[in-house]
Amino acid sequence: MVRSDVELLEVATVLEQVDGRVAISVPLVGFPEGFRLHAGDQVVVASDPSGLIAKPLVQSQEVESSSSTHSSENGMLRVGGREYVLEPTAAGAEKMRTGKAQRVVVWTIETRAREPKRIIAVRESRD
Repeated sequence: MVRSDVELLEVATVLEQVDGRVAISVPLVGFPEGFRLHAGDQVVVASDPSGLIAKPLVQSQEVESSSSTHSSENGMLRVGGREYVLEPTAAGAEKMRTGKAQRVVVWTIETRAREPKRIIAVRESRD
């Protein structure tokens, strides 16, 4: 493809190629400070005025914070029978540890990995 043909497209720099796949570098936008992606985590690649960016692909779920149990020995959080990892960088994480009953919305990063989903943000429910 000729440079003049890509005026309306975004251009990325290749970090490496393995067989028919390439790895590119794209700035992360919308992730909590210090958050680290794991292999299998999913992002949405989008275009903004600065060029290509990656944003987290997240899912939200409303839960009862008082129904959660936290195990500090393995970092797991059990909410409604499902296990999650409450990321230390998760915005609003303290809402899961108050002990008082409240409805909250937890945001988890979508992943293809087999590990438990990771909570990256907790917000008060807007009933």
